[in-house]
Amino acid sequence: DGIARIRFRIPGGFLIVMERARLMTDKEWEEFNYAQMIDRGEYVLSAENKRDSWGMIENRVVAIDYGD
Repeated sequence: DGIARIRFRIPGGFLIVMERARLMTDKEWEEFNYAQMIDRGEYVLSAENKRDSWGMIENRVVAIDYGD
């Protein structure tokens, strides 16, 4: 679990290239427990509890829309 890694960026945030993540399936999203992950301290970033903020890379849950 973690975040989609940034592969390339231009200072100022004009362009950011991240690892490609696939969207979660309906079942994966239903099983995803955002509150539990926050309680365990796994995510200390500003990723929202919305389906389009999370994805999967190599069977890992990753934040794909986050602030730092």
